[in-house]
Amino acid sequence: LQAFLFSDRGIYRPGETINVGMIVKSGDWKPFPEGMPFEVGVTDPRGVEILRRPVKFSPTGFEELELPTEESSPTGSYQFALYLIDERKNEVQLGGASA
Repeated sequence: LQAFLFSDRGIYRPGETINVGMIVKSGDWKPFPEGMPFEVGVTDPRGVEILRRPVKFSPTGFEELELPTEESSPTGSYQFALYLIDERKNEVQLGGASA
C-alpha cells in the first residue's frame, strides 16, 4: 500500500482549520480490504503530536481530515502522517506531508 497526503495550505495560523486529503492505493490500484486499521497523526510546529486517531477509508481509498486549530495554537508548518497498524499494534508509516 502507498499513501499520499496533501494540504490546502503551506502554513496555518491560530484559529484556522487544517484540511488534509489522504489517498491510499495498493500497488496494482485494486481496492484494498475493508476494515484495515489506519491511523492519522498530526504534529504541530513545536513537534508536539496534537492528534492521533483511527481513519476508515471509503472503497475509493480517499478520505479527508478537518481539524480546527485553537486561538492559542502555534503558527507554522504542521506535519501529517498516515499509519497502518498491524496485528501486534506496530505501526508502519505509509505516507506523510508537511503544510
